[in-house]
Amino acid sequence: MERPGAKNVLVDAINDRSARPVVIGLGHVGLVEAVNYAEAGFQVAGYDINKDHVKAVNEGRSHLHDIEDSRLAKLIESGNLTAYDQPACLRDRDVYIITVPTLLTEEKDPDIRPVENVAAAIKEALSRPALVVLTSTCYPGATRDLLFDPLAKEGFALDEDFWLAYAPARIDPGNPDWPMTKIPKIVSGMTDDSLELGKLFLEQTIEQVIAADSCEAAEMTKLLENSFRLVNMGFMNEMAHVCHELDLDAGDLGRREFAATVASEIVDKLGQPFKLDDDRTVDVSASIGIAIYPDDGTNLDQLVVLADSAMRQAKANGGNRFEFFKKKDAKAA
Repeated sequence: MERPGAKNVLVDAINDRSARPVVIGLGHVGLVEAVNYAEAGFQVAGYDINKDHVKAVNEGRSHLHDIEDSRLAKLIESGNLTAYDQPACLRDRDVYIITVPTLLTEEKDPDIRPVENVAAAIKEALSRPALVVLTSTCYPGATRDLLFDPLAKEGFALDEDFWLAYAPARIDPGNPDWPMTKIPKIVSGMTDDSLELGKLFLEQTIEQVIAADSCEAAEMTKLLENSFRLVNMGFMNEMAHVCHELDLDAGDLGRREFAATVASEIVDKLGQPFKLDDDRTVDVSASIGIAIYPDDGTNLDQLVVLADSAMRQAKANGGNRFEFFKKKDAKAA
């Protein structure tokens, strides 16, 4: 049954994949977003001012390790994804996904000019009711300041001419176990309708979408996550300097800690039995000891990989025994 109202028209277009989204910024976040929505069945436009990136994308050549050339080429050939380097592609779009970088100026202040430039471009292009989703890292209040205010001053009415959401980008580059589609994503909206539409659109590619109380709250979660990561990286960098002064290998210590943690998890998950390839069963805690204390010529790096793989296999099988390790695997390569 056809439902009246601009919002409901967009809801139907998202659900039946007739909505025409454009991803603004084809960097390490934007290209992945564009590919995910194209694979979900949308006809996606990707806009970037980097002409080399645009040319490569349209030729099916990916500049990201997470996106294989063959995967990209298939979408280009099907017509579900096309890249552009001119703002004319922003016209007649139903969804604008903003993934431009917000780095620092020479004075170490947040450089919000890319978002301001996008807002100006959307003002020129907006010709029908559309959802605007900002994903770039910004200060609390930026969605209102940088997007809502300029659009409202131009005469566009919220919940009539446009809906505005903030959904901070979350990505773990290079990790095939956690693609963007599996990483929980936070979304917020300037209004209830904006939140509803933003959440609906994100759910077309993201498995778990979590609603925040406000755009400011969602913006703060991104700053918290980035700051937490920065503090941890900075701390480990300082510890590496300390290890250097003590003539210790920080990387080796990190691998030992990881191996010990994995060993503990294997013991917790599997219990005691541990089956080798010659049908001998041994105590798992005693065997894992060689991963923690490699005093027999064991290759530590190899054992970390084996222990991690064993744990994954054990979890997948759901049992308390597995046949992964072989005696030759536990020796130095």
